[in-house]
Amino acid sequence: MKNIFTSIFLLLGGLLYAQDAHFSQWSKAPFFLNPALTNNTDYDFRLGANYRAQWSPIIAPYRNFDVFFDHRIKSFSWGLNLLQNDAGDASLKSTHLGFALAYHKKMSKKDSRLSIGADLGFVQKRFDPTLMTFDNQYNPDIGYDENLSHREAFEQTSTILPNLGVGIVYKGQISNIGIEVGLSFSHLNRAISTFYEDNSVVLPAKTTAFGRLTLPLSEKFKLQPNLLYMTQMPARKITFGIDGAYNLTEETTLNVGLGMRKDDAFIIRAGIDYNAVSIGASFDVNSSKLSAATSGMGAFELSAIIHFNQTKRVVPIEEEIVEVVENNDRDGDRIPDDVDLCPDIPGLMMYNGCNDSDQDGIIDPEDECPNLFGVRSNKGCPAKGNDADGDGIIDKEDVCPFIKGVAALRGCPDTDLDGISDIDDHCPYMKGPLENRGCPLKDKIEEEKVVTTKIKTALVEFDTDKHLIKSRFYQELDEIAAMVINHEEYTIILSGHTDTEGNEEYNYQLGQRRASAVRAYLVERGVSPRRITMASYGELKPKMDNQSDFGKARNRRTEVHVFMNSGY
Repeated sequence: MKNIFTSIFLLLGGLLYAQDAHFSQWSKAPFFLNPALTNNTDYDFRLGANYRAQWSPIIAPYRNFDVFFDHRIKSFSWGLNLLQNDAGDASLKSTHLGFALAYHKKMSKKDSRLSIGADLGFVQKRFDPTLMTFDNQYNPDIGYDENLSHREAFEQTSTILPNLGVGIVYKGQISNIGIEVGLSFSHLNRAISTFYEDNSVVLPAKTTAFGRLTLPLSEKFKLQPNLLYMTQMPARKITFGIDGAYNLTEETTLNVGLGMRKDDAFIIRAGIDYNAVSIGASFDVNSSKLSAATSGMGAFELSAIIHFNQTKRVVPIEEEIVEVVENNDRDGDRIPDDVDLCPDIPGLMMYNGCNDSDQDGIIDPEDECPNLFGVRSNKGCPAKGNDADGDGIIDKEDVCPFIKGVAALRGCPDTDLDGISDIDDHCPYMKGPLENRGCPLKDKIEEEKVVTTKIKTALVEFDTDKHLIKSRFYQELDEIAAMVINHEEYTIILSGHTDTEGNEEYNYQLGQRRASAVRAYLVERGVSPRRITMASYGELKPKMDNQSDFGKARNRRTEVHVFMNSGY
């Protein structure tokens, strides 16, 4: 009997007050939390789902299912969210379908940004009164009699309500401590929400506020104290806790956490992140007045999020406001012509309206080598003088100013001596004709007695401005090392490459560091240094174009070529 009354209380509470669901893993439900969180990640696409089963021991348990998808396009994000609440045998259901739009604005050169978002959609609420029991159906002699009329004046058993919500989120960093705070408001349109003929009952507005700190305690471990506040009359929920994240490997992070929802439940959370996939689970131990009826079984949750197509985000920075006299700014860079040293070329205020293409601190009009990092004592050219690589070709005329080459090939090398510059040669280590882009013709290899044969090629990719080898490349490099050790006729050629970020000299040096990192790894695995040859091409031989972040990521690489001396 007690469980029956409890179930009726829970069901009718949903009818009268229409409170929204909640999730103990609230960070895994961004739409539910705040529309400004619509894909504020470094990925173009995100797909996620959450499932929550609450009060399962009672007759009418609550189940929540949430699925969402969002897409990031530069500074804007949009997404769709479907949230359904199901309350037991009475089929009391609430379905929320929403469309969210967010804008993300970078506030400084550090990774701090402000996001604003809005959620527009509808909420459908429905139930089946034939599957419920009411006080009017109670017979003192036999108990509840389903043949008796419930005599409730339901005007309808299904209703659709429009819904509007807005939110704002700030994410930044103070020293080495990360901070994220957000505030959102839901059901701002106050839609009528009743199954009775009573226009005074409206869907109550909801306010949600959250805050989270990220405290790095070591290179592999960080703590995240967090707080969530939600109020929707007449309910109020305060959840606070602390989560820990430990990096097991470069691709794998283990997450554990504890929390407490005031006057409701203790929360245990756990999960794992592997590359672009995040999986989590949580369990609530009920501490409310319902704990006796639920045997302490509060709720169980599962969550999963998958990210697609990682992108290095560049969002607009707040521009410095400059007063410009009308019709007195020919190049439109918001710097008046009377103070603009380069009035016909758009430039930066820090350079008085000019640019510094090679970022050596010398503006282009005063730099004799505007595309080469140099020093002021040498008029902006490299410190080594006008011939940085010492090949007898001055830097201004040298297409490969940091790699020794020959005059016939504009200062670039020709490693395989086939008359084609390495930067134009698709097979720079094997002779081939120009009509085959420098690669040997298959039907002429035997005829021309090619002295080397390519056995294997591998790529090791790097993060921006880094030369640390990621663990996912270890296995292939180990296989190459074992192959070369067991075959004396095998040799290795390494070439380091970069994207076009930074100046040309720095990228040449970065390419050298990347090739050297792979060489050091192979030597540690037993390969003789004498069997390894290195070269750096910097930004001169892109694998893909540098117009997209995806293309740049493919260009940050070291190519590993294994050759066999044929003995011809």
